[in-house]
Amino acid sequence: LDDNTIGDGGAKALAYALNENEALTELYLKGNGISNSGAMAIASALLENRSLTYLDLDSNEIKEAGAKSLLHALQENTTLTDLYMENNQADKETEIETFLLRNKKIRKRAFKDAVKKGQKGSWDRAKLMVIGQGKSG
Repeated sequence: LDDNTIGDGGAKALAYALNENEALTELYLKGNGISNSGAMAIASALLENRSLTYLDLDSNEIKEAGAKSLLHALQENTTLTDLYMENNQADKETEIETFLLRNKKIRKRAFKDAVKKGQKGSWDRAKLMVIGQGKSG
């Protein structure tokens, strides 16, 4: 959905969908005119969503308040590992990166634990579902 000018209204609609969605792993929202209210809606959805691992909010109109909401969401969300916020008007990248690194370590640890317990097959199936966009088998 990059460069589609969905604005805050579109971001809020996507946030609503993210609350229910358990399959979407990547969301590209670069250059969509999303400001603080759209970022806050997405942040609220990240408190519930446990499937999204990649979110691109580059080149929007997000300022400090929106970035703070996303930072707060990352304190609770351990699934999101990549969040791109370049070319916005906020200065929270360093703090956000701290939580993203934590989430990457958690995912890596979960993979290692699954391998130790002999559950690598189910991890591989989960990766295939992500690659196949939710289609198993």
